[in-house]
Amino acid sequence: IVETENINATGTAQLNNIETNEIKPKNKDLVINLNQNISPPQENDKGKLAKLIIKGLEGKTVTTIDEAGNVYTEGDVTARSASFSGQVIADSITINNDATISGNLNSNTLTTNEASVSGTLKAKEIQSENISALEDLLDKTASDSSNLTTSINDIQKLLADIKKSPIPDLSNKTNLSNSSNFETITVTGNSNLYNVSVSNSLLVGTTLIDQNSIISLASELKLSALSKINFFNGAVTIAKDGAITTQGEIIAEKGIRTNEIKPLTDNGQVVINNLTTNNLTISDKYLEATDSAVIIAAPDNFDRNGLFAPAIETSTASAGIAILPENSSEIVIYNNNIKENSLIYLTPTSSTTSVSQLTVGQKVTTGKSYFKVITSTPSMIPIKFNWLIVN
Repeated sequence: IVETENINATGTAQLNNIETNEIKPKNKDLVINLNQNISPPQENDKGKLAKLIIKGLEGKTVTTIDEAGNVYTEGDVTARSASFSGQVIADSITINNDATISGNLNSNTLTTNEASVSGTLKAKEIQSENISALEDLLDKTASDSSNLTTSINDIQKLLADIKKSPIPDLSNKTNLSNSSNFETITVTGNSNLYNVSVSNSLLVGTTLIDQNSIISLASELKLSALSKINFFNGAVTIAKDGAITTQGEIIAEKGIRTNEIKPLTDNGQVVINNLTTNNLTISDKYLEATDSAVIIAAPDNFDRNGLFAPAIETSTASAGIAILPENSSEIVIYNNNIKENSLIYLTPTSSTTSVSQLTVGQKVTTGKSYFKVITSTPSMIPIKFNWLIVN
């Protein structure tokens, strides 16, 4: 044991162990010679050169530098910039600035902001947050090397095709049939769907389709077609001009408002059963001497004029048509042309084999002028007839 402040050795010092806090070069360079023979080495020196070994916990070797300069490390290598001419094998390498490797690089994980590869790049998977940056890397790599493999060229061509066609057509559609269930899918562009099945509800704009209901969230729901809208296989159709055709009955609980009622065919008839009205106008285009007429029900006629019988108001017409309701024995026709010596002619026009005899039962010229048409045998069907006043 030598305890001294300074030790100077002009020759060779051989020590089994050195424990110190710092090693400094004597002049300019600090040289670690791995040659086990006496320096300088002779031509007949034989044997494998020694390695520089760094041990860590439990005496295990963590880093080894051999005589050829190869570095083997069990941990991570972090450097601002690095240049390697030999082979580097590491589990993880992190380089903050520049790195140059002229030999082989074997690493499980390589993280770098920018890389330049002059040789061959082999990787099972390449991930990039920016496709353009990856494409620029491939372009730069292609310009620097003539030994790129065919797979890199294929990737570069694929990236170019994706860049030119941002919206795929049906030939490049995404097949979701083999994918897992999606809780939410958002498509911001165009979508082409062949078959769609919705098990709950579908919201299209402001229109909600839920089970067997179509609900408009706006104030108006619009249905339109080029020709007509068909309901129940033709049971009800609505044409483009607004015409509604139905094979069933029309039930209007609060009434019907219309300007005209006419038969389906020109020679047809309109049959109205149990009609009660306060103001009904009937016209017949086949009768030349025709004026408008107002049919008055028996209760309304009694309230207005004191006569309990159905009536027709014909104003000043000299001729017209009238209908004696079924099971009725008389009808009153109000007309201002009736005089004391007026002649009134009646002509039944109903197409029936047995028409009851119609006669003028009463003629009144005072007050509100009218005449009554009566029959001795009420008919089970309405009797249509023409009337003519001659003065």
